[in-house]
Amino acid sequence: MMHLPPETPIDRYIIEQALGEGATAVVYRVRHRDLGSVHAMKVLKEGVDSRVVRRLMDEGRTQALLRHDNIVSVTDIVQAEQIVGLVMELVTGPSLAHLLRARRLSLDEVDDLARQIMVGVGAAHQLGMVHRDLKPGNILLARRGNQLRVKITDFGMAKLITGPSLTRTGTTMGTPIYMAPEQIEDSKSVDQRADIWSLGALLYEMVCGKRAFAGNTHVQVFNKVLQGQYDPPEKLVPDLPRRMVDAIKGALVVCANERIVDCGTLWEVWSSDATVTDTFSWHSLP
Repeated sequence: MMHLPPETPIDRYIIEQALGEGATAVVYRVRHRDLGSVHAMKVLKEGVDSRVVRRLMDEGRTQALLRHDNIVSVTDIVQAEQIVGLVMELVTGPSLAHLLRARRLSLDEVDDLARQIMVGVGAAHQLGMVHRDLKPGNILLARRGNQLRVKITDFGMAKLITGPSLTRTGTTMGTPIYMAPEQIEDSKSVDQRADIWSLGALLYEMVCGKRAFAGNTHVQVFNKVLQGQYDPPEKLVPDLPRRMVDAIKGALVVCANERIVDCGTLWEVWSSDATVTDTFSWHSLP
């Protein structure tokens, strides 16, 4: 898809530049025509399946309900001349995926980011929503003075705990490396414990510098997930605090009924005997 050129109008917004591109959408920096405010806009590519359009609409409605400092805010949905776009808060920093590719994090930095991620995910759970696609690429990092603020995004896979799936599909949904065993088997029936598993996989990657579950094919990854087969984090990081080991292993329990049940409990285990502060500086980014 050719990117829309600068100064292209879309409803009340004007394109400034393309920021990134995925399989089904391009994200642009846009400004409001009348207010001059700057936003991000996720614009679907031409010819996408109608289910993708519905999912973008669902994503917008879901994130619009989640007013929280650690969640990217959605402010508008636009439809104009066969263009469908989701208007969001503009986050100027990189993703956690970018950061993890660039360098290994210190345990103090992991503590800071982990706290914010758990708080944001916990806020979604309190509103009865399960993200279902937590991964480093969906964790953005915004600048707040000299500190970094976690911003969770992409609720297109989200599900209401007591209600129908917002994705309106019965297929397996999510990113295999971070998907809970029960999500592989039936993505429609999961609850917040599926996100706890994903958080466990995220925390593992942040402290160990490698993914907990990897393989050459999705089938290989699924088999490892379903068996709970991963290298013990304490073997990869010999000086890893026991609290981190217990939190990661408690989140990566194959049986959902035996897994850490929610973000509050996960945080209690993770932060036991520790003082966690905002130690991650913007200047430490690659």
